[in-house]
Parts: sequence; structure tokens; C-alpha cells
Amino acid sequence: MRQQADTQPAWQGVGKNAEMMAWTPYHFHTCPYPLTVGLQRFHTPKGVLHTVLIRYPEQDQTMAPDLKAWFDDYNGRQTIEAGNKEEKTTFKVQHLMSRSSAGIRIQAMLTVFAANFVRWADEWIRPQVEHSSKRFDRVLSSPKRLVRVAANSPAVIDYSGDQVLIRFSSLSSFGGVVIRLTNTP
Repeated sequence: MRQQADTQPAWQGVGKNAEMMAWTPYHFHTCPYPLTVGLQRFHTPKGVLHTVLIRYPEQDQTMAPDLKAWFDDYNGRQTIEAGNKEEKTTFKVQHLMSRSSAGIRIQAMLTVFAANFVRWADEWIRPQVEHSSKRFDRVLSSPKRLVRVAANSPAVIDYSGDQVLIRFSSLSSFGGVVIRLTNTP
């Protein structure tokens, strides 16, 4: 496929450092069905990396697939898989709080909710950070560190008018970090 790509300069930008091209319908030697095959090219500090995506097209084979949408869907799947991994590590159900089938399901669902909530909170809090540090910026991109470190770091909450300031203590690893929450009751 890389050899075919060299003869066709049809790379399309699909991500920050990613490009993609596709062939449809594509026939493998032993597969009786026509497939859509995508070749991805990633520009990294270690050089150019390639991956192949294969799918059975649900639509008309004569139309080229929307490569950006395909790339985004595939990476969305990776985010879901990362959440599943976090569910088993960061948000692990350490002991069951119920013996009933319904109670166990509720506990597992709340664990998944917690993983999703932390990801949402991370995106919500970033623009609210008034003063940051390199250490805090790294923690913001790690749900595991947000749960295990940031949530357990001492801070002072200052209420003034319709604003709330969260100031991390100088005794914490985030000394000097300030988060401003506006229009908070």
C-alpha cells in the first residue's frame, strides 16, 4: 500500500500530524467482499509512521469515504478504549458495596460515569485556570493524576461576590495555581 501511495500523491490532512488516503473498492486476494482500505501517515519526532485501516463499506462503493470523519471516528474509539482502561485502573471498583445484581451494576455504571466526568471536568476547568504551572498542566492531561493527586491536594476556596477562587496551598505540589470560577452561586 505504501508503494501504491508513492505513485498517487493524494494524501489528505486529517489531523494535527496525520494524513490519509483510501482505496475503494479494494479486493484482498482471499476476501470475497470489496472493502475500503485507508492508509494513514503520521509525522512524529521519530520519523514517519504508517497504519492501515480496513472497513466494510455500508454505502455506495463508488464514492470515496470522508477521510476526516473516518479518522475522527477511529480516534474516538481509542478514547473510549482509554476510558475502559481507566475504569479498570484509576476508577477500579476495589470492593463491591452491594451483593445484589442491580447494586453491582449501579456501582459499575457510576464508575464509568466518574471516568467520563473527570474528562469533562478537565476540559471545563482548563479555561478557568488563572495561574498555572508546568506540573499542573501535565496533571490536567492525565485523569489518573487528576484523581490521585489534584483532588487530594490542599487548597483554599475564596468566595467574593459571584466569583470563587481556588488557590492551591504552597504546601501542595501545585503551590501558586489559581482557578477562577465565575458566576458560581
